[in-house]
Amino acid sequence: MKEITVLASGRGTNLAAIIESGIKVSHVITDNPDAGALNIATDAGIFWSIIQKGTQSRESWGEILISVIGSPDLIVCAGFMRILPSNVCKEYEDKIINLHPSLLPAYKGSTRAIQQAYADGSTEYGASIHYVTEVVDDGEVIAQEGFQVEPDHNYTLEEIEARVHELEHRLLPETINDILYEYTTRSSGFY
Repeated sequence: MKEITVLASGRGTNLAAIIESGIKVSHVITDNPDAGALNIATDAGIFWSIIQKGTQSRESWGEILISVIGSPDLIVCAGFMRILPSNVCKEYEDKIINLHPSLLPAYKGSTRAIQQAYADGSTEYGASIHYVTEVVDDGEVIAQEGFQVEPDHNYTLEEIEARVHELEHRLLPETINDILYEYTTRSSGFY
């Protein structure tokens, strides 16, 4: 069985979607002691850790993260609101994926991508899952899906956000399963 670590900072809705899809998560790490993801992890019986960024340098914080993360098969950033230090990106190259609420490269690096797109009058919304590199939201896109709305739509921001989150909650588990399947077939010699 593959070991999956999920990094999450907020409510944990993407973590919940991963768990509800039947994917076994072995460890949840957050930088926020008030994250709803901790309640979800606790309810699911998943080991969790809180690693806050204090006054130490980004690289020192990265060393702490590396020591706590260990050596899972896959690390999933699901609403993790910190930029990972370069030493973490190098240590886990091609093993960290991130969910971003836009059709990358649109709104690359934004922590409020849906709100920005809405304010800009965008007619395209969606989600992208990509490998994490040292450059924010710049890694190879693994999966991407979106939807369009009419230019004169009457959707509220909340309705658009709900549609994007619904898409994320389906796309992220599907992508994780695809990656795990690829790992399995590669290691069994059927790749």
